[in-house]
Amino acid sequence: MMRGAWVGAAALLIGCAGGRPQAAQDLALAGDAIFVGDVLATGLVTGRDVADGPELLWLADDHGVRTITKDGASEEVWKPPRFSRLLRMEAADLDADGVDEWVVLVDQGHMRSMIIDVDESGSRAVDGKPFSGYLRPLVDASGTLGLVGQRAGADVPFRGQVTRIERTDDGKWKAGESLGFPSDVSVFDFFVLPTGEEGGRLFGADDVGRLNERDPRSPRSVTWRSDDRVAGRPLEIERSYQNMLGEAEEASLALLPPVTVLDGGALIVGGVHNPVAVLQNLRVWQGGDVRLYEATSRGLQEVRRTPLLGRAVVAATPWNVTPTDTVWAAAVWTKPAGGMTKPESRVFLFDPATGDLLGGGGLPLRVPETTDSGKGANVGEASE
Repeated sequence: MMRGAWVGAAALLIGCAGGRPQAAQDLALAGDAIFVGDVLATGLVTGRDVADGPELLWLADDHGVRTITKDGASEEVWKPPRFSRLLRMEAADLDADGVDEWVVLVDQGHMRSMIIDVDESGSRAVDGKPFSGYLRPLVDASGTLGLVGQRAGADVPFRGQVTRIERTDDGKWKAGESLGFPSDVSVFDFFVLPTGEEGGRLFGADDVGRLNERDPRSPRSVTWRSDDRVAGRPLEIERSYQNMLGEAEEASLALLPPVTVLDGGALIVGGVHNPVAVLQNLRVWQGGDVRLYEATSRGLQEVRRTPLLGRAVVAATPWNVTPTDTVWAAAVWTKPAGGMTKPESRVFLFDPATGDLLGGGGLPLRVPETTDSGKGANVGEASE
């Protein structure tokens, strides 16, 4: 049986034990966050609870999900089942009813994915049966939204075919066609940029953080790879299991944060990949950031990035704080859990036009105009 453990100091967080440079951590501690809490953030997404309602910002941590307003108020709205931890969260309107479902990954000794929808009472609840493995929403090159998944085996963690997933009338999960990736590619490690071409363009990140592009007709073939390590993987889970011979094995799952696909580009969580120290399995990171990339004739090119913040950025998303104002929001780890110390996470807002940190405690004074889609960051001049 597979068993889970948190890498770091009694939790997910990998970081914080002194060391240099301190600039990223000092900026996070001094910055004007809209939320500061003794929680270990694992996700940050936007969506709607009511059709045609305002776009909400949801912060996930290992013990639940809360809404956060632009004024910094927060309210817990969902908790995972007992004896489980929430590891990852995405949101998408899977049934086209104007309400966004959550797709969450929880660790219950085994990795399980759940669809969380709004029930008749208006509360969030699990919809259908859990999926044994990993699920995520994916918009393909044609613009069609669906679920893709990867089963969690008992003998090998996080390996297997990535397939389209459908739910039958009796609530069971059915694997459809394979997407053609190698079996060692995670379902979380790729995204599609629709381009109007057949198959679109298929991008992703490898295990060490380098971005890549694959042939959409043959996803096993890598056609471009970045020189630098870009994508952060701050959330790392240790797994222990028995192999086919009954021998104990150890493995580590480093989860790639969700990538937000924008018009012609993508919003990616970046990270510093070389820790400045490793002390008793506690790694001291130098900070994380959020980066906007656009597609070029070959690969991806960085357009802008935010300052380095905290010990790591764990998730980022565009957020329509009003119908006409869009910002970037990011969840940042600032303090670890260890001994009698509680973890701390903060949520910051950024100007998509510049990547600059914005003031919290209310609607920023300077925000960019939204794109026609309402979800993308405007790369032009900001409005006053």
